[in-house]
Amino acid sequence: MQDMLIFVRFKDFCVKTYSYTNCDGLNDLTNSTECTRTSARSSTSLFQQPGPSIRLNENVDLCTSKFGKNQLEIIPNFESRVAIVKQLGPNDSSVNGAVIGQGGYTVAKDGDVIEILSDTDEFNYRLVYEEKSGEKINSVSSQASYNQDDTNPKPVKIPKMFMSRTARLAEFKKDNLLPRGTWESVENGKVIVYASTDTLHEAKRTIYAFDMDGTIITTKSGKVFPKDDNDWKFLYDSTVSKLQRASEDSASKLVIVTNQAGLANGSTQEPSFKKKIETIIRQIGIPILVFVLPGKNEYRKPLPNIWNLLISKYNGGVEADVATSLYCGDAAGRKKDHSKVDRLFALNIGLKFCTPEEYFLGQKPLPFTMPLFESWKLTDPKNTVNNNHIAFNHKQEMIIMVGYPGSGKSEFVKSVLLPKAYVHINRDTLKTAAKCRSVAESALESGMSVVIDNTNPTPKDREDYMKLARKHGIPCRCFVLKVDHSHALHNNKFRDLTTSGHAKVPEVAFNTFKSKFQEPTESEGFAEILEVNFVPSFTNEHQKALYSLYLLEK
Repeated sequence: MQDMLIFVRFKDFCVKTYSYTNCDGLNDLTNSTECTRTSARSSTSLFQQPGPSIRLNENVDLCTSKFGKNQLEIIPNFESRVAIVKQLGPNDSSVNGAVIGQGGYTVAKDGDVIEILSDTDEFNYRLVYEEKSGEKINSVSSQASYNQDDTNPKPVKIPKMFMSRTARLAEFKKDNLLPRGTWESVENGKVIVYASTDTLHEAKRTIYAFDMDGTIITTKSGKVFPKDDNDWKFLYDSTVSKLQRASEDSASKLVIVTNQAGLANGSTQEPSFKKKIETIIRQIGIPILVFVLPGKNEYRKPLPNIWNLLISKYNGGVEADVATSLYCGDAAGRKKDHSKVDRLFALNIGLKFCTPEEYFLGQKPLPFTMPLFESWKLTDPKNTVNNNHIAFNHKQEMIIMVGYPGSGKSEFVKSVLLPKAYVHINRDTLKTAAKCRSVAESALESGMSVVIDNTNPTPKDREDYMKLARKHGIPCRCFVLKVDHSHALHNNKFRDLTTSGHAKVPEVAFNTFKSKFQEPTESEGFAEILEVNFVPSFTNEHQKALYSLYLLEK
């Protein structure tokens, strides 16, 4: 192993250098007996003790009321050019903007920025490993010429390891390190875009797209949802290196697409979240285009609109090559996944899909489930449905509709029954059950047929109208919409996306109907019970294409 030196420099004071051998991985670094210190030289006593753990200590050049001694401990691994950074003191320290927390630790790599105090730039420094120039130090026996008590040490070039903020920014520019990017709010704030470099607007045929939470990062706390914007870490040890290797393809572009509804409801604050994104991208160390979707609107995954925006505005209108591009996400419909949104997003845009385990760890795919309702079957010309089996004899009657919200009851009434002069009884328009019964009775007394267009899930809901039919001596038929729970939810989402001014129906209404529903029977007094097929209708091809997509997250 080549001897490497770690240099600790605060402004122009106090430098101490070390070289270590026999350090086999990060696990060994936590045990000082596993590593042999082969040399040391010092101009001033900056550290509390020698050895593999370099401990920042109280010193005239570092002493400040903002932190006492033993704020940080830095444990280097020279073979892999990384270091464990432990926070010992109570004041927040950071690596690349990510707070460590007292008692916590993180791994810093060559070039990372260590902020001894997170809330000030006064003590920001940069970690640099450099090979020792000049005479080599190969073993413990060579310690004599580099003894700590040597009063005339040979000059050693002091490279940059820790720098002031001004010097650090200059070095970033000189070394072509990732600059601070720009934020952009588009589509009336429905999409927030972060680009770390201007080159991310260039057209690329290969796009590697990733979800963020649960795919690139996870929580440090182990909780499902982060407790704050500092509660994160990379999901795997291989995450950063794998992303960096993907970026080596000059024909590719890396993209993150993340649903963040918390930004819309106020549970997540935008300024701190943006800082979190910037820190993540800085630590990855490569240009990545980030799309943040703060609301539950037409840009939220699994809808493909954000992908269309990426292609048109951020890829020069050049379509991605589906043979080489991919989308990676953790919401894949597996047994423990919270949803299917990532897999369905990839299907909607026609990309190869993989999970984080498959992409970063090379694991084999696990079993998964797909949505019960597949809307494309209804729009396929080979699978057309109709309601030609329903006959009308033009005699006065009552029809009671039964079905989920969003199952197509009102559409059937408007397209089939209103042209036949049925009086439409609907609680959404009449507001109360009493008003519905009153209008229905008036219509029956006038000799007109009526249709009761409510959900009517139970015999009790249907009973009052059955009594009216018997009172007036007319037959009552029951029309049950052939639409299940998942189909109704899909229809409801489609209606939200295509109809303005329509009152949104919460998901709890669908669950309530499902729990209460009892199949109508002839024992209730119905003359006939018929199933009504859902026949979709669209005003244009765009609506038809939208309906054919996966619109729900589960």
